[in-house]
Amino acid sequence: MNDKTIKIELCTEKKNSTEHFYSSVWLPAKDYEIMDAYHKARITTEPDVNMDVRIESCPLLPELVGTRLDSPTMEELNFLARRLGELNEDELTVLKAVKSKVLTGDEDELVSMKDLINLTYGLDKVSIISAVKNDTELGQFVIENELHPDISAIPDQSLYLINKETIGKLHRENEGGVFADGKYVLASEYELPEIYDGKRLLEEDKGLEFWYAFRLELVKEPKGNEEVQPTNDWLSLPAELGDLEAYAKKYGKKDIKDCVYLGFESAIPQIQEYHFGDMRKIHDLNVLAKMYMEMSPTDKMKFKAILEAEDVSNLEKSLRIAFRIDKYELDAQIDNPTEYFKEYSYCKIKVYKFI
Repeated sequence: MNDKTIKIELCTEKKNSTEHFYSSVWLPAKDYEIMDAYHKARITTEPDVNMDVRIESCPLLPELVGTRLDSPTMEELNFLARRLGELNEDELTVLKAVKSKVLTGDEDELVSMKDLINLTYGLDKVSIISAVKNDTELGQFVIENELHPDISAIPDQSLYLINKETIGKLHRENEGGVFADGKYVLASEYELPEIYDGKRLLEEDKGLEFWYAFRLELVKEPKGNEEVQPTNDWLSLPAELGDLEAYAKKYGKKDIKDCVYLGFESAIPQIQEYHFGDMRKIHDLNVLAKMYMEMSPTDKMKFKAILEAEDVSNLEKSLRIAFRIDKYELDAQIDNPTEYFKEYSYCKIKVYKFI
């Protein structure tokens, strides 16, 4: 599933000021999306000791909003968001029924990230009765299935005298059941497992590592009225010339510029598919990707800020800016832009004209 499940807000304090910088990002997110949120909050290295993290939204588990988390790492938050997105309908129902094992509702209590992550495991082991959504229906279920010895001893012709709601409530309290999503969950069956030890997440489940600036989904060239068929075969840039030649050969072309692409993915929000256009610009895009990946964290922030401030509309101008990145001066802490500064969502930059 892996839909976006948690929206977090990042906050850092301005130097020599009581004001703050803010940014937000929906998780699970790819590494470049997280880095973009860091840049908007004026963070160039991670972790930042002055960074505060707050959960703004979590539709699947609203109780997380405003919860005080115990020193969460971005990796843990991203992993938790992925876990929530992978739960099926019944597992989500059980999660809501057993959440109090970790989320006590005490606003002053710090919630352990380790426990939150572990709360997403073992949910499939808990019993659910889908057709029961209140005490009255539970009481009916108890009677019909003879789950209480005293009730089973009552003659059938006298069962109508029994208060089903009272029986249901008594049964629910005795066995630790909870109603959630219109279902009855035997929450007492759940024991919080320790899949995550609080130190190391499974390598294959981190989902944070990336090394590309752009990705293109290459596809087979359609013939006639054929529709283009997705391949999920992604060419990551930057790439070596030999890799580009291999991809071209794979799709029966002599030159990578003759290939066809369907999907476009960018680690730089200010450079999207319309800047690229078509495969004739693949080598320019590859050069830009290499330059971007070799930039320092500060220069990456500066580069994105310039692209936004200059409202760059094509790949060629993006390349010129990358080549002349040292001609721009960045001050991420400035508060009052003058006529020499441009204001934008990352920071303020002093713009020098190209020579």
